[in-house]
Amino acid sequence: MTTVLNTLLLIKSIHHYLILFAFTAEQLNMTEWKEYTGSDEQIAEISNTPCGFILRYPTGVQTEIFKRIGSSYVGEYIDSRRRMLSGDNLKEVLTKHKITNYIICNPHPLADMICQQARTGQPVWWRNKSNNRVYGQCDRLFTPFVNHEALEYSFTPFEESE
Repeated sequence: MTTVLNTLLLIKSIHHYLILFAFTAEQLNMTEWKEYTGSDEQIAEISNTPCGFILRYPTGVQTEIFKRIGSSYVGEYIDSRRRMLSGDNLKEVLTKHKITNYIICNPHPLADMICQQARTGQPVWWRNKSNNRVYGQCDRLFTPFVNHEALEYSFTPFEESE
């Protein structure tokens, strides 16, 4: 019986690492810092991003995430205060503050769920998107959120479907 359990754990572990390596290329396709030149194209890109942006000063210090609200850009709380950039002339504001780089936020599709699980440690269940009958609970050998293209994740157990 022990040999069978060890074999099953080994297979599960191998499966996990195969998935992890299969999606390494996707994870390397991360958002990158861009040098800020003040071009109209960059201002349009920064102004129109739905998920926000981060700025970098010449010292290397980075801002919090700024998101557009109306005609202004509001930063998330940092140091117990909220910062705001005027949207009337974003180019002028970024030039005044000598911004050297920016990054457009491109969050993971399951970012909110990942953060909640990280903050609470609550269990996560998975289900194969192409075959709803294959499902289980994530554990240390089957890490949650590794393969979001092929698997669906939930904080409640999936029920067996027909």
